[in-house]
Amino acid sequence: MNTISNGLGSIVEGNRRFFVINTMSPDRVVSSIKQFAKLLSESQILFLNGGFSASDEPDGSGKLIATFLRNELVKKEIHALVRDRDGLVGGICNGFQALLQVGLLPHGDITEPQKGDPLLIENIQGHHLSSLVRCRVSSVLSPWMGAYQVGDTQLIPISMVKEISLHQWKH
Repeated sequence: MNTISNGLGSIVEGNRRFFVINTMSPDRVVSSIKQFAKLLSESQILFLNGGFSASDEPDGSGKLIATFLRNELVKKEIHALVRDRDGLVGGICNGFQALLQVGLLPHGDITEPQKGDPLLIENIQGHHLSSLVRCRVSSVLSPWMGAYQVGDTQLIPISMVKEISLHQWKH
């Protein structure tokens, strides 16, 4: 498989494109924002990966990604992806954390935290958690959920360093 880098943070492998935010200087951050917004305007899926690049605490790389997503240019393109083009958004690890922080989960739009929103809290057990949990399907609007009915439950594996709390945001 051919891998091509344009030197600006975009890497192409086959028909997949990966983007790396360049934080080496303020000018490079601005350039990253503009390039990312343009790439997102041509995309159908935004999937955010995890990473330990800025620590793996609740204020680590998930917060960095969330800040990037809240930029007005990026926010506008995410809105267009979700609302205008029926695009898909997903995340794993810190990418999932960022989706929660900006409100894309559970609201489908970038919002400020609201009372009752899910919240990541510190893992007070202090060790990796891995188990099977029952999840209830609450929406089948995504094509990823097309084989299910609202109310179905599925046993899924989870593995995390953090916990998700369904406690309400504290204001």
